[in-house]
Amino acid sequence: MKKEIAIIIIIIAGLAVLTLMPNTNSYEADPHGKGYDFSFVLKATGSDQDSFIGNLTNLFEEDISNFAKGDILLILGRLKNDSSIICESVPYYENSLSGDPEQDAVIHETIASLDCGNDVKFDRQYVPFGNGQIISP
Repeated sequence: MKKEIAIIIIIIAGLAVLTLMPNTNSYEADPHGKGYDFSFVLKATGSDQDSFIGNLTNLFEEDISNFAKGDILLILGRLKNDSSIICESVPYYENSLSGDPEQDAVIHETIASLDCGNDVKFDRQYVPFGNGQIISP
C-alpha cells in the first residue's frame, strides 16, 4: 500500500512539474543567424540597402526557381531582421526538392537550420557513407 501511495505522489508531482514548466516548444527562427550584421557588406561597399532590398523584391517576382525565391526571402528576412519573412522561405525550399540526394540534403539542412517550427522530413533512404558517397539502399 505504501508503494502505491508513493507512486501516486510521484506521478502527481511529475504532472505538477510538467504543468508549471514554461512552453519548451517555442522556437526562435534563424538561431544560427543571430548576432551577425547581414548588412555589413552593403555598408562596407557603400551600397544602398533600400535599393538592394527593392532589387531583390523585384527579382522575387520574376520567373525563377523556388530555391532562388527561398534564398531571396531568407536574405530579405535577415536584412530586415524579420523572422516571419525568414520562415516564409521554407515552403519555397520544400518545393525545390528535386529527388537528387545531395541537393535535397542541402535543402533539408537549410530548412532545419532556420528552425521555423517545421519538422524536417528526413528521408532515411539516403544514408551518408564514410567517404562522402551517398548510398541508396
